[in-house]
Amino acid sequence: MLKDLETWGYGNIRIALKSDQENAIKSLRDAISQARDAPTAILDSPVRESQSNGAVEKAVQKWQSQYRTLKLALEEKLNRTISAKGKICAWLTSWAATTLNRYALGRDGRSSFQLIHGHKCR
Repeated sequence: MLKDLETWGYGNIRIALKSDQENAIKSLRDAISQARDAPTAILDSPVRESQSNGAVEKAVQKWQSQYRTLKLALEEKLNRTISAKGKICAWLTSWAATTLNRYALGRDGRSSFQLIHGHKCR
């Protein structure tokens, strides 16, 4: 996660990590916060308040859709089914998020990558 934060342009800037009350995700969030040199705010979503996670839920849905699209396209190209437990799916998980960050445009016509780095991804 630390390497990904660096790649995304968040390595040396203050960020906030928001999570629900699940122990596993809280442990990950806390470990990331402790390992970072830059300030990291910890935010907890209110218990049983799924509406407070609306933006996060929408982002997860967007990622899931991107993952499915890329997986189906690859399966069609290879003319075979890809196992969800295969190494390619582990890579595809990250690649789906990367393509959204680099190339999906927001309302302002810019990608997340462009907002962070000041130029389009090449």
